[in-house]
Amino acid sequence: MDNPATTAPCGHMFEIQAINDYLRTSNVCPICRTAVTGVTQNYAFKNVIEA
Repeated sequence: MDNPATTAPCGHMFEIQAINDYLRTSNVCPICRTAVTGVTQNYAFKNVIEA
């Protein structure tokens, strides 16, 4: 998978490059506006997609 899913602290998932680009100009989730200090790769979702 070239563009793995990531999860923000609020639980929303994004494509990694898209959310990293967005977070360069904002520090809140684009869906719920909760503060986002970082994202983590969502390995469970990645495995489902690759199955």
